[in-house]
Amino acid sequence: MASFQNLQILHLQRHINQTTHFINRMCYLTDCPKCQKTTWGGCGAHLNGLFNGVKPENICKCDNGKPRRE
Repeated sequence: MASFQNLQILHLQRHINQTTHFINRMCYLTDCPKCQKTTWGGCGAHLNGLFNGVKPENICKCDNGKPRRE
């Protein structure tokens, strides 16, 4: 179980990534609508390093038609 502080940090990272997406039109972290775990949005060309700091068990594995970060 993630600590409250870790969840706050993850939320802030997502906010920063979403803001960066709108400014640079790059990929960003977001929540999967099915499992509520971390997935990505955007074009898919900027995934390198996007999931740094996200624990593997918190990464979405749903089949949503996008390549998954393993």
